[in-house]
Amino acid sequence: MEKHAKDARRKAMVIQKYFLFNRHTIFHIFMHKPGRNSAKKGIYLEHSQRNLFQEGSTMDFAQVIKDRYSCKKYDGTPISLEQLDSILAAGRLAPTAKNLQEQHIYVVQSPEWLAKIDKLTPCRYGAPTVLVVAFNKENVFTYPGGKHQSGVEDAAIVATHLMLAAANVGVDSCWINFFDPDAAAKELGLPENEEILMFLDLGHAAEGGKPLPNHTSRKALTETVSYL
Repeated sequence: MEKHAKDARRKAMVIQKYFLFNRHTIFHIFMHKPGRNSAKKGIYLEHSQRNLFQEGSTMDFAQVIKDRYSCKKYDGTPISLEQLDSILAAGRLAPTAKNLQEQHIYVVQSPEWLAKIDKLTPCRYGAPTVLVVAFNKENVFTYPGGKHQSGVEDAAIVATHLMLAAANVGVDSCWINFFDPDAAAKELGLPENEEILMFLDLGHAAEGGKPLPNHTSRKALTETVSYL
């Protein structure tokens, strides 16, 4: 039993060191999920949590959600590898139904693949990195009643983590849904079992870049919240 535990810990350490780096023209991040009998969760999370804050310029959470806005004009300068790793690590920690972790994140950075994004949407705005957030339609939780599944909501939680983590490390972003998901999946060559939820632009705002005029417009809580 002790030998198996040591082997599990050793494998976990190897995974946490290398799981983020599978770099191709377009590369994807496979999120390892530890089983109940694997080494302690801390081993799997330590690397990710360290990445979340290694940039050294993180903000208070309340400030993050207040300051984040949809950037629609980027200066084209790349984000750092450390920033990207922190953002991806935050997505890995997102909760999903039954902890299925059905997300699949594609990182698009090369000119060839950014051109494909531009064919699909006019909303890249010059961002040097685009995350394509998809999910495995065959690995989702089905609600009681059999009509609804968790894939979209789980991927949306992951995407929200990515977006807020970007703001936390000084990276501007924009949530993009102005595209045809089916056409995007075909253009990017995704497997048939995957569905795209959204694109997330990542980069640094160009000079003069600022939130849209309606950014701070919010309905009163009395219009959006009811107490039963």
